[in-house]
Amino acid sequence: MKKLNVLLLLLLIPLLIIAQEKKEEKKESKGKLYGKVFANFHKSITDADHNSAFELKRAYFGYKYDFSEGWGANIKLDVATGSSEPYQFMYVKNAYVKYKAEKFNVRFGLADSYTFKVQEKFWGYRYIYKSFMDANKFGNSSDLGVYADYKITDFLSIDASMMNGEGYKKIQADLYYRSSLGISANYNGLITRVYADYTNTETKETNVGAFLGYKFKKLLRIGTEFAYSANNKSADGKDKYGYSVYSTFNINKKINLFGRYDNLMSNTLTGATDPWNKKKNGSAVIAGIEYRPIKKVNLALNYQGEIPEDKTAETESTLYFNVQVSF
Repeated sequence: MKKLNVLLLLLLIPLLIIAQEKKEEKKESKGKLYGKVFANFHKSITDADHNSAFELKRAYFGYKYDFSEGWGANIKLDVATGSSEPYQFMYVKNAYVKYKAEKFNVRFGLADSYTFKVQEKFWGYRYIYKSFMDANKFGNSSDLGVYADYKITDFLSIDASMMNGEGYKKIQADLYYRSSLGISANYNGLITRVYADYTNTETKETNVGAFLGYKFKKLLRIGTEFAYSANNKSADGKDKYGYSVYSTFNINKKINLFGRYDNLMSNTLTGATDPWNKKKNGSAVIAGIEYRPIKKVNLALNYQGEIPEDKTAETESTLYFNVQVSF
């Protein structure tokens, strides 16, 4: 019997060692799958047919992994419904390696740009509508390049990048690059940011943006931003500009009210009588209520209205029920 017990113990020891190693590997593993889905149901209240539809606007799926202290990588897929075609597209939105020190962070590859990240985070409802600069093409949300930021003090940081300039949906096919510089401050709930980028094309495209926001505890936040694009999309003499104001009031931990007003304008070219971007110029209004039944699930009932600058075009009013699920 003793021999049998010894034999069983000898057989169990390797299994215990393997189990312990697997347990330690699991503890050391720093990989993480993540995802986010935007969907909605909407119904027009202005067009004659009162069109309505269920819509899957976006689905992000990604994986993050930390190789060692400071070093990591991220890859993210973006599945989106085309704005003019009723079918889906899939892109690689992120694919980069990163290094992070105490105050310094650098990413190389296909990564999210700094252009409007502060405003997008402050707005807080990307699943309902894009931030002002994103919605009106004042820059790309993601691009191939190198990105670096440095925390100067506890409340002040600076960021810079050099990008292809075409965005993540297009491949670099020229010798032109977009360089950017931004400065952000966050002190006692007051958030400010200034940003500028420059593309070395023959027309010297330039985008600038400024943001001011204030958070009052967890009760209220209000923000405003201004953006200007000179030689927009490298088109000589075509400038556009505008502003956005938005606010959120938290009723409690699960329910909040939100509202936003946008206004987009453009210049009139020499010899023309109307602004070159007249068909897209105008105002937009968003207002609604959001409910978070559980963590990482957001539901929002809201109104979205578009008031064109072109008086011959019709005002559009639509009711939306938006859903965001993240993991």
